[in-house]
Amino acid sequence: MNRSDGTIALGYFDAAIAAKKVKDDHDKVVVIVSRHPAVLEWLEKSGPVPGGAGHYLSNKRGEGRPVEVITGNATPDDVRDRIVIGNLPLALAALARVVVAIEFDGAPPRGAEYTAADMVAAGADLRPYKVVGLSWENDAQLLS
Repeated sequence: MNRSDGTIALGYFDAAIAAKKVKDDHDKVVVIVSRHPAVLEWLEKSGPVPGGAGHYLSNKRGEGRPVEVITGNATPDDVRDRIVIGNLPLALAALARVVVAIEFDGAPPRGAEYTAADMVAAGADLRPYKVVGLSWENDAQLLS
């Protein structure tokens, strides 16, 4: 549902999705990275169940967090120190506070645009990860 201010209401969490940065609360913004419209619909339907989108899209008091949706390529500034829902290259994932990957128990929908129902049928689930980048100089013992 589009609002008059150009943001989108996502049902249950009713958080404003804005393309511009929220500079004062950068680390409080949840970033959703996906080029698939069905992901937003599926995230809304996953609601406040443990491990569902509502867990990440609301604070401890159940209030909506600011949400930014990126439908193109995410940049380091987009994800740094934030909770990111979506699948990222490892170099970007290492910059995020937490990456909540969308994973499938069955074969993921591929090859064409899919629906939220397709995601459910394929066993879509949210799984959090913390990715740590290593360096050849400082982490040689781990890399040998």
